[in-house]
Amino acid sequence: MGRRMILLLLASAFVPAQALSDEKGDLDQLQGDWRKVQFELSGTPGDIDQQPSLRIRDGKVVTLQNGKEVAGVELTLKLDPTTSPKLLDVALPDGQTLEGIYKLEEGRWTICLHTDPGVKNRPTTFESRQTAN
Repeated sequence: MGRRMILLLLASAFVPAQALSDEKGDLDQLQGDWRKVQFELSGTPGDIDQQPSLRIRDGKVVTLQNGKEVAGVELTLKLDPTTSPKLLDVALPDGQTLEGIYKLEEGRWTICLHTDPGVKNRPTTFESRQTAN
């Protein structure tokens, strides 16, 4: 994602490669490979075929292209499942953080992220809105 996405909201939905257990904590439930099934950027649906899948291991996220890990980009997840909506912080390799919210429902992981690193403007709803330039 380039800097051109400043102040845009990103909403994505992922499904796991295997079923989730209700007995596990949220981070444990996220372990494994996820494929994107819906993607919106600034209120406009994105091309799913152009979006990589994700692999989550021990709170670390790597992207997958054709089932193989893309080297050089590893993100770190920090979750707070005690709030409503649940909070998600994604630490970028350069140390900056993207703030977001998430939910896990029926094997679907939905996230909404503010895509401007370092800006304290966490989304409060799961919607991707058109923004003014």
